[in-house]
Amino acid sequence: MIRNLFNFILVCFYFKAYANENITIARSEIDYIPNEYHENGKLTWFHIELINAVCKNLDWNCNFENYPWGRAQEQVKKGSAMPLHISQ
Repeated sequence: MIRNLFNFILVCFYFKAYANENITIARSEIDYIPNEYHENGKLTWFHIELINAVCKNLDWNCNFENYPWGRAQEQVKKGSAMPLHISQ
């Protein structure tokens, strides 16, 4: 899991040239406590805060979309979203 987030961060810094980018991150509808979960109707915690911080640094607008797992994978395969979790 940490390796996947590290890879995401590396990819983000590689593409820093794409400033003011809008990206969509597909995630499962399931909360992964304590890494990411909904609190008071808002998605929060480590993964979410880390990705938001990186995107803010890159001047990107980040949008998290919750899907059933199979549909999240379809969105990533189509190229309309980046994955939050990568299947091994």
